[in-house]
Amino acid sequence: MTLYKYILSHTIYGQLELGYAPQEWDSDECFYERSTTYWGIFRSFSTKELTFIKTGADFLKVIFDAEGTEAICNYEVQELDITDYTYKSRYIGIVDFSTYKCIQGSSGNIIKVQIIDNSLVNKIKTRESLEISLSKLIDIEGNSIASFSTEGKTVSIPPRTDYYQATLQAVETDITNRVINLQIQDKQEESIRSVEDVMAFTTIEGAFFSPSFSSNISMLITMAGHINYITGSSGSVMVYLRLYDSSGVLKNEAIVINQSIPPDYPTILINYSDRIPFNLCVDGDYLVMSIYHISATPISCDLTTTINAEYERVITPATYTVKGYQYHEAFTRILQAITGEASPFWSKILGRTDSELINYSVNGLLSNGIVTNGLLIRGFTFGDENVQLKVSLKGLFQSLHSICPLCLGLEEFEGTWRIRIEEMRYAFNDTVFLSIEGATEIIEEVASDLTFSRINIGFQRSKENAYNATKGRYEYNSQASYSTPITTQENTLSQLSPYRADGNGIFSALEKHKTIVAGENSEYDDSNFLITYQTESSQIEREESFTTVENTGNDTNNYNLFYHPARNLRRWGSYIRGALDHYTDKILSFLSSDYNSEAYTLLTGETDTIYEGQDINISDLDDPFFENIYYTFDFVVTPDVMSAMKQVTNHIPNQYMLVRFRANTDEEYKYGWIMKFNSRKSDVKGMGQMKLLKANLTYVTPVIPSKAIKDGLLHKRNLTNDNDNNNV
Repeated sequence: MTLYKYILSHTIYGQLELGYAPQEWDSDECFYERSTTYWGIFRSFSTKELTFIKTGADFLKVIFDAEGTEAICNYEVQELDITDYTYKSRYIGIVDFSTYKCIQGSSGNIIKVQIIDNSLVNKIKTRESLEISLSKLIDIEGNSIASFSTEGKTVSIPPRTDYYQATLQAVETDITNRVINLQIQDKQEESIRSVEDVMAFTTIEGAFFSPSFSSNISMLITMAGHINYITGSSGSVMVYLRLYDSSGVLKNEAIVINQSIPPDYPTILINYSDRIPFNLCVDGDYLVMSIYHISATPISCDLTTTINAEYERVITPATYTVKGYQYHEAFTRILQAITGEASPFWSKILGRTDSELINYSVNGLLSNGIVTNGLLIRGFTFGDENVQLKVSLKGLFQSLHSICPLCLGLEEFEGTWRIRIEEMRYAFNDTVFLSIEGATEIIEEVASDLTFSRINIGFQRSKENAYNATKGRYEYNSQASYSTPITTQENTLSQLSPYRADGNGIFSALEKHKTIVAGENSEYDDSNFLITYQTESSQIEREESFTTVENTGNDTNNYNLFYHPARNLRRWGSYIRGALDHYTDKILSFLSSDYNSEAYTLLTGETDTIYEGQDINISDLDDPFFENIYYTFDFVVTPDVMSAMKQVTNHIPNQYMLVRFRANTDEEYKYGWIMKFNSRKSDVKGMGQMKLLKANLTYVTPVIPSKAIKDGLLHKRNLTNDNDNNNV
């Protein structure tokens, strides 16, 4: 009996057991590797080119000639198990015909190809950045996709009025009849401006307020000082506020001061403070403040004028609706499009009791959100011309991953392969599935790629679509940066969402609503946004779940508060502390924020207020589950080990569970999670290599199956940990 069998199989052309092993086999290997992009573990085979000859080459050539690069041909290696003298599968993958190379030799054809894990993994790897139109019911290979019962989620945005403040001041030394030369001290919006021409009594050049929107303005006016006149003067001084329309026609006026000049003492003392409203200002109107000396000649003035202005801006006069796709359905549609599978996805953290195509027993932590874009926020729909919502697997994953650490992996459930997304900790399960005795060449080293001196968290700042509209400087959903106690390395942990969640961007898109300027383009049209909504009402989520919301520049219209960077950082706390657990007496030092570093919130039920722009005690972060240490060692790889690597226990892949190892029985076990597993070392027959991320046993208690260990393997039937189920 031979030690290995090599088998090619095809649905039409049948099965072929090769008489000759593919060349390069002896130096080949199968390996499982954890992606530090997705944090799931993926199995790969034959990163090298394998050479097939004789019947194997002829078999592959027939398939390629008939079906081309998309042909599906399985390649399996079976290994003889000398304990029962049966062949067991060691590797199974598919031929990657995109690497096909046929060489005509004197003794026949020679075919060179690579082997990949399976078609689903390959499609995901090669198409992860492909922008998929979520409303298109055809996959990228031209096949129909079944529609959801409801295509897209409608979220309502209530009427919105924003309020602004500004302060202007003038110190008068000029004594002529003229506009009062008000200069800006502080403002929140561009409608307030400094006076340009003090002699322009009735023109916009003399105005200090000119909105590009309908508004009411209220002004607390304070005037104090003296005006001196020539002795014997008679008359008065008057100060007016006058509102003109865009054509210069007077619409309204208010007399602020009307004070007579006493002839025997020609000095007027002014001490005025009152609030004056001007309502129903519209786009193009302008407001002027001017001073007149009537029948009197002034000779000096030390009048100080201050205006504290408050004005409103109606952004949306009625409730508007926004169309988008809930995260669970968005991933389902993306994966339907790129894999051709009918039901390719499940996720408890994104799923809901009514999610499609799979529903769950409870709503997940990130279930009440949609992905949409600027055009859809503006009120356009998928039925309008040239309106699409294009989303990539990688872009949406990285956006949600920046908010809450996630893992993405490929799992088989009830005979169906699906992509699964859960919280990152799911991929670091506490049950031990593999126990290795006699480990050799043990290396313990710093996980330098998991050690960082700086943290950037939040949302990428778009150079083209920066937060440059009204109140942009109050935006809290931007980028925040922190430094760590690490000084020996310059690595940065960068968790920045490529999709937006800023209220400023949502606000700016609403300003260009379809009902107002349907034909005008907006710089936000093609930007993708994440929006949270209230589960019960499907209304955009604002402050309903928060006890405290402060320093956001808005009283009632704060969107996506659950996503602000300081909150995201704390959700990443367990991971961050994994690299910093030796420094719990130190801090994460706040460095900077693109915009608002003063906001703070308290979610109902929380005890601690979450502040932007403040240092964070490392000891306040969640307990870590790993240490930033890698273990690498060699060990004997048996068929049982290979079998266990492919098994699923209680719906959890064994690969996500703990491995324990030691060199001899006199030592304590060391524990860690798989980062990379090589089934074969090219220079040592029968030996493989394992790379583990060290488990932090101060906070993690390994779950050891109760039954005996055989050949270093904790068998599937003995794994009784039941801390997760599919809830499908």
